[in-house]
Amino acid sequence: MTPMHPQPVRTGVFAAALRDKLPLLFAAVNLALLAWMLAGLRHTNHDDIYFEIVANDPQLSWPDFTLWAAMLQQRTTHLFNIPISMMGVKIGSSWYSEWVYQAQLLGTGILAFLTLRRLVGETVAAGWLSFTCGTFAIHAYFTAPPGYPVIGLASPGLFLISIYFLLRHFDHPTRTSLAVSVLSSMVAVAWPEYDFIIFTIPIIGLVAWKTSGARRRRLLAVYVTAWLVAAAFYASGKLFFPPGADAGRVTPSFHLLPWGQTFLALWLKAILPFGLADGIILPQQLIPGAPALPAVVSFGTLGRSMMSDPSFVAAFLAWASGFWMVLRRVSAHREPLWALIVMGMVFLVIPLAVVSLSAAYQWMVLAGYIQGHLSSAAAQVGFATVVFAGCAMAAGRWRSNLLRAALSALLAAVCVLSLGYNLLMRDVMAANQQRWQAFHLLAQAVPSGARISAPTFWGRNGVSSIPTNLPPGMSNYWTEWSRIMEGRPLNVRPAGEAPESGDVIAAYAPSPSGSPLVLLKDAQGLALLSRAPRDLRGWPHPDWDCTSICRLRLPEGSSFEDGEKWLWPAYGGPRRLWGRLTLDRSGAFGRMP
Repeated sequence: MTPMHPQPVRTGVFAAALRDKLPLLFAAVNLALLAWMLAGLRHTNHDDIYFEIVANDPQLSWPDFTLWAAMLQQRTTHLFNIPISMMGVKIGSSWYSEWVYQAQLLGTGILAFLTLRRLVGETVAAGWLSFTCGTFAIHAYFTAPPGYPVIGLASPGLFLISIYFLLRHFDHPTRTSLAVSVLSSMVAVAWPEYDFIIFTIPIIGLVAWKTSGARRRRLLAVYVTAWLVAAAFYASGKLFFPPGADAGRVTPSFHLLPWGQTFLALWLKAILPFGLADGIILPQQLIPGAPALPAVVSFGTLGRSMMSDPSFVAAFLAWASGFWMVLRRVSAHREPLWALIVMGMVFLVIPLAVVSLSAAYQWMVLAGYIQGHLSSAAAQVGFATVVFAGCAMAAGRWRSNLLRAALSALLAAVCVLSLGYNLLMRDVMAANQQRWQAFHLLAQAVPSGARISAPTFWGRNGVSSIPTNLPPGMSNYWTEWSRIMEGRPLNVRPAGEAPESGDVIAAYAPSPSGSPLVLLKDAQGLALLSRAPRDLRGWPHPDWDCTSICRLRLPEGSSFEDGEKWLWPAYGGPRRLWGRLTLDRSGAFGRMP
């Protein structure tokens, strides 16, 4: 009797199944990397900072504030997206915030993959997700605040649901799948305004492509009717609400020259390679401990940083191998890829073109106040879609190993460029985040009712500027923060107001460790504040008193300027790629090699 050997057979089947799923594993790694790069970032945007104290103020009525905001910008959509945004930033103040935000990001990525798999197949969908996540730039000049994922990712998520169920309806027509698709699309087009265009064109295109005759007319009639009902409600703010102080955001300006200049400025900065060629301005506070980065980030900045670290070469080879694996499996069917390219062009051009029509944004962009907008994220996704679909089409059309290698190297190079850029931007945002940790130390160290002068707490980092205008009835930002978030009534002088006799004088400095230092001058003299005892540059083993918070009294006769010298951190942070990737996500940052 011939002996049987089932084990090698099972092993071979398992190996073959694993090989088939390698593109999917590659996509999962890239999605996880993007999630990790975004993990822990807070207070990166003016709106995040603004809404946090509004959402947590027990004296403020959410319905009243929602109506005030809707009238301010003449946006009916604010009647529901303002409460959702406030709930988002309120979640951000909780211990479980990171779980919610990461789950939503990962869920959106998985939903995008499942939707595209129905349209272009598993290999192309996995490759698209890998490249989109690998090239997504975390711009310090406009990163969506955590409140926006709750609403900002809701619209793309609903759009993906509408596409997914429409594709299911094509294969297995049911009223349920069509109803889910139509209702999801009807809500998805709500906000921002350009969603009404970018989330309707793909559906119209798919219906025109996949159906014909009476079925096509019937489907288009259902969707168009739903969109018109939605548009009537969403546009009604212009009729029902009087013009508010911020209505210019939704007031179009059809002057061709300012529109073109605004569009070009926003578009170049949104797409990382073009932004680096033009130079990305990096506003940040020039204070002790802040990451030592140039005022303008360019190809030269990143080149010097990455060429000195061989780990970036390893990252390039890993990405190139992954894209080689994907491009080898791409079929020669070009029709779905053309659909993907058209969809990418819609996202690449239309959102920024619509935003550039806004009279308010034309003024803000051309005056140099902002370099980006939420629509910059849509443009990035469109750019990644067009580039990857074009490479996949070329690899499927001309099945040459040399061409695949060149295309894989191109895709990998853009991913490595984005990785180097994101590490720099994350350093800036993590350092800025320590400002709120520093204020917590300050609020604990001074008596209730103290009058404080702290100019460095008002400094601007990117668009992470401290709000100067709050809802009616509120004082300045840090005074309200101390009352609402710290539970201590403090009187913090507004930015630019000179200190007076009897004021507590304070300054802070971020630290690569993630724990800031605060310099405090009060009636008892000068002191440094810290969450934990630490060595100082030029002062090893200082005698910290950590009875409540850690406090270090400086020598008598020291001036405030003398005290600022001790704010410089003794440790500059990790330089290498692995060390910077594995940094603690609560505010730690590295430095350029």
